[in-house]
Amino acid sequence: MEAGTLREVRLDGGVIRYREVGTGPALVFVHGILANGTLWRDVVARLSGRFRCIVSDLPLGGHSLPMLPEADMSPSGVAWLVADLMEELDLLDVALVGNDTGGAISQIVISNHPGRVGRLVLTNCDAYEAFFPPLLKPIQYVARFLGTRPVDFLVWALRARFAQGALFKTVAVRHIDEATLDAYARRLMRDA
Repeated sequence: MEAGTLREVRLDGGVIRYREVGTGPALVFVHGILANGTLWRDVVARLSGRFRCIVSDLPLGGHSLPMLPEADMSPSGVAWLVADLMEELDLLDVALVGNDTGGAISQIVISNHPGRVGRLVLTNCDAYEAFFPPLLKPIQYVARFLGTRPVDFLVWALRARFAQGALFKTVAVRHIDEATLDAYARRLMRDA
């Protein structure tokens, strides 16, 4: 995602970084857990000639800027961030594109903030009872009793390149190169 202009926008929960590339009708891309805007690099390269592509780094583990301590980091809270981003950029009739947990976030956006979204595209995403992804679902339940310890363990395990490859291989169709693994995992490992 080196293309486009890297920008920042201050929202109620903190600062969100995003890239914007292309002109035309707006597409807003929503990634899933442990990913960031890098996920959309190939798609944006193909679509930015016809669309205004907005790709944010949402606070789902692969983001580079910490959110405010009081920020609502629940799925509904992240959906509010997406809605606030669209409002801050004055986007109307957006095509919202969600993948993985970003698909679930997108569904929450259209349920609670439908006014700015004209179309919804869901690709390989969480929905209904498949939320969170099956691989991460145990962490959701264990965290209720152990707090952040399961995430701390995940971060510790992801320090090994093998573990990074194994985790992302379960959700990726194609091989993920080392630069992309770094774009996802490095941020999670460097800053709690």
